[in-house]
Amino acid sequence: MDQAINRENKFQDQGCIQEEMHPSFIEDKMKTIEYENNYLVLQKYMTRITPLRTLAKERVGLFTEEPVNSTALDIDNFIESVNDLGGEIKSQLVAMDEEIELALTALVSGETVFFLSLPGAAKTTMARMIAQGIDGSFYRKNITADTSRNDIFGPIDPGKVKRGEWGRKLAGLATASVAAIDEVFRGSGPVLDMLLEALEEHTLAEPDQIHHLPLVLAITAGNDLVNATVQNAFWDRLIIRKEVSYPSRSADWEALISSTSGSVPIQTRIDPEDIMLVQGFVELEASTLPKDIVARMTKIRMQLQNKNIEISPRRFKAWGRVIVGSSLLRGDGTICSKSLMLGQHILWIEQDDIPEVRDIVGRLSDPERGILLAASADLEKIVLSINDDETTLKQLLQWQAKIQKHQKLLNDKVNDPDHQEDKQTLSQEFQKAISTILERSSELVQDQSSVDMLV
Repeated sequence: MDQAINRENKFQDQGCIQEEMHPSFIEDKMKTIEYENNYLVLQKYMTRITPLRTLAKERVGLFTEEPVNSTALDIDNFIESVNDLGGEIKSQLVAMDEEIELALTALVSGETVFFLSLPGAAKTTMARMIAQGIDGSFYRKNITADTSRNDIFGPIDPGKVKRGEWGRKLAGLATASVAAIDEVFRGSGPVLDMLLEALEEHTLAEPDQIHHLPLVLAITAGNDLVNATVQNAFWDRLIIRKEVSYPSRSADWEALISSTSGSVPIQTRIDPEDIMLVQGFVELEASTLPKDIVARMTKIRMQLQNKNIEISPRRFKAWGRVIVGSSLLRGDGTICSKSLMLGQHILWIEQDDIPEVRDIVGRLSDPERGILLAASADLEKIVLSINDDETTLKQLLQWQAKIQKHQKLLNDKVNDPDHQEDKQTLSQEFQKAISTILERSSELVQDQSSVDMLV
């Protein structure tokens, strides 16, 4: 095989999947990734050989010899396809760029996403569009207290029962490559236990066998959090976590009217087997992160612990995989400190932790990016509150001062060329917010003057 991994330009991949997903892919077309004179291959093609390591939920193995009749996956083309898929989705959904990027990062790194959001924020539409670009089936379920395990994984197989066996007629999540599961915390204990196994291990255990699921991406969501503590095993499995708000800018609401909102069919097509191989590669790369990156990760973890934000070893290791996956999609030649910023969406436990985590991760990974994120988060909350009936003149003055403080930080501290476009956009939004604050302040002053005159 003539495609070897260049350790200085370490981001190249391939993938694979366990079950037949689409007639356009022939199962005997085995793909591999060469990795330091060994080969990543789907386990299903190498059942008689013991691998050096198992990866990607035990669906990929690292082998010493190149399989006969195998082909090397073009990793550059794979990454380009994933980014093309992201571009197609971004062109149809308004103000969802970061959520789309997080979902695709989860896809490449083999993790699960959780979005904390009110209904109608296009989360399911985004998941469906991603699934359109991945050959395979899409499963969508809104969990309720009445949802059963049969509803999610398929009913008991009557044919097996007649033969005196126990087994399911696999369906739903058990046969999907991409899944969108809404209101995950509303499920019963038995349902959450099976979901936990499916999302973490990508397996479904039955009395007589274990099924390896073809799942490559699960996007979960909920309107609120239930028992969001470090002791909650199910919550700990939802690796990438993000609050999703409705659009805050007038321009976004105007754009919503003319947006296609997922009605234009996705053109990109990605083989799920390629995705699995890439997930195996990402896992290998995450075990050899640069020492300075590991040192920063450890320092961030220690500072969070000092704030009583406890991070499990599972989440810490997953953070490493997400760093590698994000770097791949960004096209970074090496893993740099900017990749650590995704920790802001991984390391929080309770909702109140989010600002503290964002601040600590930002200061120790990419300080300039941290300044932008903090400013953007404050601005979003301010814009949503300016016109509330309960808003006071004192609050408006405080918000104006906060915006001016952020503006000064942007001007003084954010100088990285990579951040200039975001800096300019944010500065423009600051000016609009200040204008709105001044208008609202004037209204409140006039209202108060009218009341005084009446008195």
